[in-house]
Amino acid sequence: MAEISDELVRKMAQLARIGVSDEEVQQLKGDFEKILAFVAQLDSVNVEGVEPVTHITGLENATRNDAADAKPLPAQDHDLLEEQAPGVADDGGVRVPRIIP
Repeated sequence: MAEISDELVRKMAQLARIGVSDEEVQQLKGDFEKILAFVAQLDSVNVEGVEPVTHITGLENATRNDAADAKPLPAQDHDLLEEQAPGVADDGGVRVPRIIP
């Protein structure tokens, strides 16, 4: 394992845009060394044949296609929504200002 130098800690602090004192550099140096030792320990674990897990509950996001013909979500008061909207499309959808060029 590579040794964590004071200069490396200062460089990481600079990249993170945080100021660190000399005492904090020493504390962070020890913390980083512990983190790297733990990662090395995890790296030594044999995971051959173990299926990757991305989520333990098995739940998936409920999504729908973003299509112009998709039915709009029901609104509590559609007339009030149209009244407050910047514009209304021919299909009854609400026109909003473009925010992404």
